[in-house]
Amino acid sequence: VLPGEAPRDYVQRVTLLKVTRLGGRNASDPTWGWSMLAAGGVEVIPVPGEHLTVLRMPHVEALAGVLSECLARSAREG
Repeated sequence: VLPGEAPRDYVQRVTLLKVTRLGGRNASDPTWGWSMLAAGGVEVIPVPGEHLTVLRMPHVEALAGVLSECLARSAREG
């Protein structure tokens, strides 16, 4: 969102890939605020690692698998 603009509602479902380790931070909202914008709901999918390690081996392999599943499901659902 650009400065001076407010986020707008999104009518579709949002898929949030959420790391399983938050690096000491504890979010009270499991959707990290996306539920306030996503009218279609929020699907939270846990992926191993934390913010700085999710794109490194071995966690990136799990992330790639989850992304592949999400893309395949999206293609099936149209």
